[in-house]
Amino acid sequence: MTEPMLKTGKRPAQYHPELTRLVDIKTSIGLATPIYKSSFGYGNDFHNGPTGWKILGNGPPDDNSIPQADAAALQGAGDCAWAGSAHETMLLCKNARRPVPKFTGLNILQQYSAYSGYDLVTGANDNGSDVVEVLKWRQTKGLVDASGGIHKIGVFVSLEVGNLTELWEALYYFDTVGLGINFPESAMTQLNQGQIWSVVSGAQIEGGHYIPLVGRPTANTWTCITWGQRQIMTEQFVTTYMDEAYCYITLERYNAVTGETPQGVKDYDLEKYLYSLPKQ
Repeated sequence: MTEPMLKTGKRPAQYHPELTRLVDIKTSIGLATPIYKSSFGYGNDFHNGPTGWKILGNGPPDDNSIPQADAAALQGAGDCAWAGSAHETMLLCKNARRPVPKFTGLNILQQYSAYSGYDLVTGANDNGSDVVEVLKWRQTKGLVDASGGIHKIGVFVSLEVGNLTELWEALYYFDTVGLGINFPESAMTQLNQGQIWSVVSGAQIEGGHYIPLVGRPTANTWTCITWGQRQIMTEQFVTTYMDEAYCYITLERYNAVTGETPQGVKDYDLEKYLYSLPKQ
């Protein structure tokens, strides 16, 4: 059976000197390493596939939202930074016991089109996305769900590439981390065969890919959401292919009733500090 044509779509990581780094914030406020279990996360918040996470335009649609006239969109596009943003929003709202917004493949591809000029009919301008530009878009314009709801983020900070301790802490503090990777061809084969992503010697890089990091099921593995499903990857895979990562604050992390995060805190020191920073 022919496997579906799943697409990457992250542009190469760029240096952004204007961005605040998480390591600098930790130093300035004396942020301590949190005490928590080595395994945690939220990868099972939704089912894999069309009744749960959904592909959201990053491959052949699984939700019947795209009209037949949009011929190129029916094959999928390189909108991973937008599909991943929607998956993050779904997760954060569910964890905070807020109503979970509905996103569709068409709804997300239309926003990718507004950003890049992508043509849903011809496939022109399917050139992927710069992750920092997408984060800034989410700050100012917000990610729009299929019902017209707008979901904005606050200040975001960058993480040190390859620093797994920082990645571990950021995932705990923020529930999700936007991870950019150089995607090897071997990982697509592993995905299609239901295998953990691991490093395969000699594998060629197919392009850049954006994945929301959502958990650490064991001390040596990590979990992300990609192409509408939960995917586990080894620690070596992360350190080998990671080329950028970001975490951010958003009011959608707070329970609408209690005003607390899933960790049971209010006005967390890190978040108070981030709110005091000038927006990028």
